[in-house]
Amino acid sequence: MPKAFKNQNYAAIKKACLAEGTLFEDPEFPATAKSLFSTSLDSEGIEWLRPKELCRVPKLVVEGLSSDDLVCDDVARSWFATVCMTLVREPRLWHKVVPESTKQEWDVKNPYAGIFKFSVWRFGVWTEVVIDDRLPTKDGKLIYCRSSAKNEFWSALLEKAYAKLFGDYEAMAEGRAGDAIVDFTGGVVEKISFKSLTYSDTTAKNSVFGKLKDAYENKALMNCYIETQPWLAGTDGPKGLINGLGYVITMVKEIEPGSKLRSKLGTNNLRLLRLYSPPGVGSKWTGAWSLKSKEMSQMTVLDWEKIGVKYDKEEDFWISYQDFMSIFTNINICHFLNTSFFSMKKQWQETVLFSSWSHSGMNGGNNLDSDTVLRNPQFMFDITAEKDTAIVSLEQKDIKGDGISAISDMKTIGFYIMKVEQNRKFRVHIKGELIFSSDFMKSRNAFGRAELKRGRYVAVACCENKAALGDFMFRLYAGGSPCCVELSKECPATGCCKPKYKMVSTIEVVKADGLALPENTKGSLDPYIVIVCEGHKVTSATMKNTGSPTFHTKATFYRKNPTKNQITVEVYNSGRLRNTFLCQARIDIPAKDFEGCTTTDDCIGQGGEAGTSKVFDVYGKKKEAEIKKPGKVHIFIRSSHDLALL
Repeated sequence: MPKAFKNQNYAAIKKACLAEGTLFEDPEFPATAKSLFSTSLDSEGIEWLRPKELCRVPKLVVEGLSSDDLVCDDVARSWFATVCMTLVREPRLWHKVVPESTKQEWDVKNPYAGIFKFSVWRFGVWTEVVIDDRLPTKDGKLIYCRSSAKNEFWSALLEKAYAKLFGDYEAMAEGRAGDAIVDFTGGVVEKISFKSLTYSDTTAKNSVFGKLKDAYENKALMNCYIETQPWLAGTDGPKGLINGLGYVITMVKEIEPGSKLRSKLGTNNLRLLRLYSPPGVGSKWTGAWSLKSKEMSQMTVLDWEKIGVKYDKEEDFWISYQDFMSIFTNINICHFLNTSFFSMKKQWQETVLFSSWSHSGMNGGNNLDSDTVLRNPQFMFDITAEKDTAIVSLEQKDIKGDGISAISDMKTIGFYIMKVEQNRKFRVHIKGELIFSSDFMKSRNAFGRAELKRGRYVAVACCENKAALGDFMFRLYAGGSPCCVELSKECPATGCCKPKYKMVSTIEVVKADGLALPENTKGSLDPYIVIVCEGHKVTSATMKNTGSPTFHTKATFYRKNPTKNQITVEVYNSGRLRNTFLCQARIDIPAKDFEGCTTTDDCIGQGGEAGTSKVFDVYGKKKEAEIKKPGKVHIFIRSSHDLALL
């Protein structure tokens, strides 16, 4: 069940209105200037009217859902019309936002009480927003988003519900299409800005096109626009396009034409996008691949069919990827990962966690070189496959009081992903290997997609301003079972009835060399290691067919008796039927190095707090414990008596 916004229960309110014979008047969003403006602008001439006062037979939807009948005269709010256009392309999503639309429709079978409900996804929770159907008009006409059909009202009513979330209609001028499409779907938005890219940047060009093509194939919702100054929004842009308005990306094609078409087109590879124009604009594109262009004129209808170039709507037009990259500046891609709406090529496991930046040591800024960056919230997760993709969306809470925060109130946020020890259980205090850094932006969300190898990782959620406070949501998508959790404890608890740890040690087995199979052993040498300390074990991946494997396997151990219980690195050969012990390195801590020391740096046998690299000979075990074996093991180790240092 969706959460009721402002505790307004649709069913209860409607029942009460019908019993009393009255039409609902929303006390939380009254039909006054307060709901129109947050400033003291004059509302003279604006009259709030119900649909039945504007036409004889009002309807939520007239003759089916369509994206080509929306009108918005206010350029500052045109982004909302773009979102509506995007939404209606997937009716199942639209019906999620407009629940029980047939029961809410004006019909003799449905008792009318002047009340409507809509569902919006707010900060991880589907929320039901109730409104009355009094709409702002001037001279008997709707003044904001509306349908070209004068008796269709779903878009105007939905806009009112969203304005109620913002606090008033005026505040919606600060809205963003990328954020709104998430609010209406629960998807994950990826915001791409390529103003700084050039078409000659082949790697970046291929990367962006690959994202668009993959997103289209996976039924993501996409729109794009030409960024401009607010006062230039709606003005003429390059080759018939309009600055600042949103275009919907409806198809992405990469074509390898046959020999006959190749000679006409003059290329072996053709990349095209089909775009849908903003409301009221129509298809005015005059560049390459427009309807009257030389590219189109030299092709027959049969040629079009062969390469799949077709039009669904009059507002559709085709544009080459080269022109697209050189003209448009921003793209919003709303991904649907492992949802019930679409069939995806890849199955994703979702984790949603909530946390905050606070004064209690949980906001360390975003400077990776600073000593405070690890004082931010940390989220640990595992990649269980040999290689996998992890998608992260860090989303700050934009609910301010009863409204939505303006973009000017947003914090600059982002995140880092570091590879850590395989047995890490507590917060990271020394930076691990940096694997990924998101863009840091003043936006509701920061998005990142990282290709990761098997292992354990920690994502550090950062806010640029150390003094800023605020809640946020951390969403992770990965294959397998990432087991994502927030790390809240600095180290194991000590004291009465708790284990008395004396030292923490972090060891990295970098590599081994000179390993060999035992005599008379056949087969390939496929070594792996097991790091053992006080009954705890960490196992590396198997390295194929080598006597000099590189591991970079890390482990952290909290040690009760470091003088008696040494760390050992056992080396095994992976076999089809059974694994064979090859040798082991013993990382001892001589008693003379530990007795009387007050800091770990005195305990040079364990690397000290700064850490040290060492090379160890390897031996057998049990009866062969003193017999030297072929090979050496290279490690890096650091230790501390301060359990919260590593």
